Amino acid sequence: RAPPLLSDCSPPGTPSVVFAEEVCSVTLVHPDQEVVCKTRDFWTALGRGDTPVLHHTDLYHMPFEDNTFDLVWNFDSIPLFSHPARFLAEMERVSRHLVMVILPNPRNVGYPVHRLLMKMQGTKSVWGSPRWMESGRVRKVLEGMGREVSSTGLVDMPPWPRFYGPHTPGTR
Repeated sequence: RAPPLLSDCSPPGTPSVVFAEEVCSVTLVHPDQEVVCKTRDFWTALGRGDTPVLHHTDLYHMPFEDNTFDLVWNFDSIPLFSHPARFLAEMERVSRHLVMVILPNPRNVGYPVHRLLMKMQGTKSVWGSPRWMESGRVRKVLEGMGREVSSTGLVDMPPWPRFYGPHTPGTR
């Protein structure tokens, strides 16, 4: 039996492909129907069209029983939630064993430039709250729920073309 895994599907579920290739039974969920459609197309193109990609608008109340998945994980969207701790609690609820969170790295070479540009433009960052990009905050919430945090570390990525924001010349 393949271990069941729940993931968000951003950017269209690509980080979960490695789990599917290792014979995990992957389920993806996202609140945006357009993202869900693109994600289904992506997984179908990989020959994995039977992978469940679910549209569910309320990620604070996911449509799964308690302890459904061996691993529940989220790639870089925790800072985007209005109530990140509530979402982490929901991830914990549906996980039987492991919760994994990958946060954007605010120390990434491009992020300070992004923050400065957003400040100069008087706009909010499309990457969410920098307070929730700190692993210590997420760790404290998970430990408060009784989860043992086995490790923390950094996963760095280059600044993407639209990293600086949609109003930056040359990034459209």
